[in-house]
Amino acid sequence: MFWSLMMYGEIYNNLYFEHLNNNHGLISDEVNASHQDGNGFMWFATAEGIVRYDGYEFRSYKNHPHLGFLYGTQITSIKTSHEGNLFVGTNKGFYAFSSLMEPIYQFASDGIHSNVNDILVASNGNVYVTCYGGFYVIDISKESLINVKDPKVQINFSGQIAEDKKGRIWVGSWGKGLLKLNEDQKTFTKYAFFKHVKNGPSDNSIKSLLIDSNGYMWVGTWDCGLYVLDIYSGEEPEIIKKFEHDLNNRNSIPGD
Repeated sequence: MFWSLMMYGEIYNNLYFEHLNNNHGLISDEVNASHQDGNGFMWFATAEGIVRYDGYEFRSYKNHPHLGFLYGTQITSIKTSHEGNLFVGTNKGFYAFSSLMEPIYQFASDGIHSNVNDILVASNGNVYVTCYGGFYVIDISKESLINVKDPKVQINFSGQIAEDKKGRIWVGSWGKGLLKLNEDQKTFTKYAFFKHVKNGPSDNSIKSLLIDSNGYMWVGTWDCGLYVLDIYSGEEPEIIKKFEHDLNNRNSIPGD
């Protein structure tokens, strides 16, 4: 693991960044999320609507007959499926469009009206949506929408979602720690292992989740650093590395 982290460090030292903004055609400098589809196009969720980038130029959909109504709307999340369907989260709810950019799955749009935080298109075909006040499962095959309300794990705010190589769905929550959606798709398993960590996030608030190509889960917390977890070896996730800001180390992460 530590060798892998060293290799990551060497690779990242050679990264090159190009700054793209409204001078290049981006309709807003406030980008909330990004996603690369199966054709290589980059999709950006901005404060002024949806933008697609082909590597050369940006395309805005503000005048599109079906997507144009989202112009000026705060887009919070955007994802695509293997079929080319487009799933959009906004500060006003959830929307879905076919590869032809026509509205689909209206039942889901009718049921999700709050600020959407993240969308995951899973390997089982389901679409998972986190938002203020809840967590939703969209079963595309049955055209059904489930608002997951586990009485043992009451979620007021759910954030990012991740799927591991076993098809398990993980959710970062505000105040409830790391959650795993159970196979019944109706309840969660809650992991409160942070309480055993010195200077760990006492309120169990998670801001971001990522499962890397090696299967390790990276967990970004609120004001308590970045954690790397092994989610496969044991019955529960195990913390194997913690990154936090160190005033005496200029190579440490800039903030917690």
